[in-house]
Amino acid sequence: MSIKAHAPRLTRGWLNDGVNDLRRRSIPILVARFAAAGLGAAVLAHAEGGLIAVGWTTALIVAEIWTWLSCFPRQAPRPLPRRGLIGYVCSIAWMTFVWTILALLLWNPGAHALQLAVFCLLTGQMAHAQAFSARSRLMLLMVGGMPAAMLLALCLVGTDLPLAERAIVTIATVVMIAYFLRASQATRRQSEALEASRAEAVAASDAKTAFLALMSHELRTPMTGVLGMAKALESGPLNQHQRHQLGILLQSGEGLLAHLNDILDISKVEAGRLQLEAVPFNLVDKINRVREVWSQIAESKQVGLTFTLEPPQPPWLIGDPTRIRQIMINLVSNALKFTDTGEVVVAVTVSPIGATHAKVVIAVRDTGIGIAPEQQRRLFEPFTQADVSVTRRFGGSGLGLSICRSLAEAMDGEVDLVSVLGEGSTFTLRLTLPLAADQEPAPAAPAARSIAGLRVLVVDDNAVNRLVVETLLNALDCETRAESDGLAALQALEAEEFDAVLMDIHMPGMGGTEALQAIRAGAGGPARDIPVIALTADILEGAAEKLLRAGFDAVQPKPVAIDTLAVCLADLSEARIRRYLRGPIPLE
Repeated sequence: MSIKAHAPRLTRGWLNDGVNDLRRRSIPILVARFAAAGLGAAVLAHAEGGLIAVGWTTALIVAEIWTWLSCFPRQAPRPLPRRGLIGYVCSIAWMTFVWTILALLLWNPGAHALQLAVFCLLTGQMAHAQAFSARSRLMLLMVGGMPAAMLLALCLVGTDLPLAERAIVTIATVVMIAYFLRASQATRRQSEALEASRAEAVAASDAKTAFLALMSHELRTPMTGVLGMAKALESGPLNQHQRHQLGILLQSGEGLLAHLNDILDISKVEAGRLQLEAVPFNLVDKINRVREVWSQIAESKQVGLTFTLEPPQPPWLIGDPTRIRQIMINLVSNALKFTDTGEVVVAVTVSPIGATHAKVVIAVRDTGIGIAPEQQRRLFEPFTQADVSVTRRFGGSGLGLSICRSLAEAMDGEVDLVSVLGEGSTFTLRLTLPLAADQEPAPAAPAARSIAGLRVLVVDDNAVNRLVVETLLNALDCETRAESDGLAALQALEAEEFDAVLMDIHMPGMGGTEALQAIRAGAGGPARDIPVIALTADILEGAAEKLLRAGFDAVQPKPVAIDTLAVCLADLSEARIRRYLRGPIPLE
């Protein structure tokens, strides 16, 4: 094959060798290049006069504009085609040539200060080439090769040194250039290894996310059956012994669900995907919710549980109330778990800091077993407890405290520990939060709205899930029909009238999203606007938003909470009725 035939392949190989990556890095160092250009122009004006300095500066400005057009910020993330890459390479070649010519313009065999400045300029260009261009052989050859060649030429023919001294300087320069080439190769290898490690880390993170999504779905699906049927039994006639057994079943199932949520939360924190709210909230409400959650458990253990708040009516704050309540629940849970006798005291203080912020301190003190000093240092690490015997005796995943500290740090706060072995521990959450304007009292909760008589189509490929949802809805006097996939759901909608559809997402054949699109397109008969609620076991960040963007009217996580589902059905059915009433039909 001829050299001419090899040329395009060779050109493509050199252009694909990291040039696009370097192009993305050109814009961020633009300011530094302009600062260096100003210094170079000033030195040149002092040494050779203003006219030469203006000419050199003009040539450099042309190079910068050319480079900027080749690296236009909006185009930087996208790879350039071959012609665009050639243009970028030519712009860098011209820029390097302009800077190298500056060394020649400043060189004066009789001016040692200028000679030193030229040496610094050329070695600086080579250092820049090593740091900036080592990923691409072509760019390294241009950006580092031009100043290296100029430096070698000046040593050979640009000085009036005696021959022996000139030889020494030339040999030293050759050694430096050889070291530059070797260091550039090492930098390239390290950069490639770093990129490979980063790619492996991203792949591992993606694999972990996919695994968690799968486990979330696979664990939540059977938990729908366990908790759903337990809730259904709870509303039936039970004697005291049966109700106690059912309570243990519900508590165990909800505990398993809490562990699953903890694992998902810690994975979000580690991946940097945790999203926090910033909304006005009343701290009193959150404290009352925590008291409601744990007061019965504390009573069953015959352990005192006391809450204090100073001031009794603190100002409204801006933050993430859900995450703050989660931290309090975890800290109180931890305190009750390790306290067999005595009490747990939750002391909350809110202290204004100026006119715009407040310091929130939540201290949870217990009279439990305490923690040895050598074990306190690693207590906030994931999946860590004081020792193995603690796990055997008290149980737990060892994630709660790690999540508390991670959430606190995400809110620019901290969680610390003071503990004495055998006497108890105090965990303290400290946050600085903005003050919010006092809000109007929340309106009284409306009376429970009945969904009796609603006809609901339940679509899920899991027979247990279908039975659970039907059982819960039938207990509220809803009429239901169940189907196992999207295609059967379309046929049911054509044959009968329904008020709402509960749609699973992952089903064989036609999935939930495909079925929704078919319903909106009219494939399920005239009820194109029927409310469709997604039932999903995927609660990873952004999953619900993705389903809402796909067109679902609402999203309900699994296991199904019947109270929340009933409110959702009532809201959607009322909204649908209001849409019909906007028409010309007169109201009697």
